Amino acid sequence: MTGYGKFAQLIADFPSLTIYRKFGALSSKVLLYMQAELIHLENELKIIAQEDPEKATFEVSWAALFGASDQNGDDLQRRKIIEIQEKINIYRILSMNIVEYINHLLISP
Repeated sequence: MTGYGKFAQLIADFPSLTIYRKFGALSSKVLLYMQAELIHLENELKIIAQEDPEKATFEVSWAALFGASDQNGDDLQRRKIIEIQEKINIYRILSMNIVEYINHLLISP
């Protein structure tokens, strides 16, 4: 066994040798980009919601929003919300990990 396999086995045999980069600055940068992207998506959603007054019920009715036809772009708002949901879930996981990492640094001797 050579390379990563050998090194991985060595770490498994001697856990005190475990050394991994945290990529703190890179993680923070990715988080900041994700914030910017979510702000952009939020603005797009506002524009979509304002464009068609006939779809005003989407703002107060989940059933109307998720029952919208996929014809003529009637489901554009629903698709944008689904896109935001997917991205915001990733953002939340990453942001929680960063907060956890920072707290670990502050608490660790």
